[in-house]
Amino acid sequence: FFFFFQAEDGIRDLVRSRGLGDVYKRQKEKWQEGDISNFEYLMLLNKYGGRSFNDINQHPIFPWIFSNYTAPSIDLQSESNYRDLAMPMGGISKRKRDYADSKLEALLQEEELEPYQIGSHCMPGRVVLGYLFRTEPFSSLILQFDQRRD
Repeated sequence: FFFFFQAEDGIRDLVRSRGLGDVYKRQKEKWQEGDISNFEYLMLLNKYGGRSFNDINQHPIFPWIFSNYTAPSIDLQSESNYRDLAMPMGGISKRKRDYADSKLEALLQEEELEPYQIGSHCMPGRVVLGYLFRTEPFSSLILQFDQRRD
């Protein structure tokens, strides 16, 4: 994007827009400095990513951050209790990574298919409705969704 700015002397300057990159960088710095909460930062990332509460197919997402769901209590200071956020949910365990790798290898053998490792969307609309079904209008929407499948 380009913007023209009118200077005091009447000469217009052409200035390249910095876009969302600078906005994102400023918000990231605020988060790192503790000026905004984790929730606020994740909401901003969802907003900048085009996610909205108005579309169940683009509903905001929040990462699963823990890896230990079996212990009665966990030490929040221990890194072993957090999952590797560099990995998608489909690759968080060795078993899941091996499955994704074998699927990719099989698809690489096919000539008509585009190869991929993890095929599901991070949060399809049906999954969002599954979490929201206890409140209206989502309980009605999930009933309508299930009736269309019959």
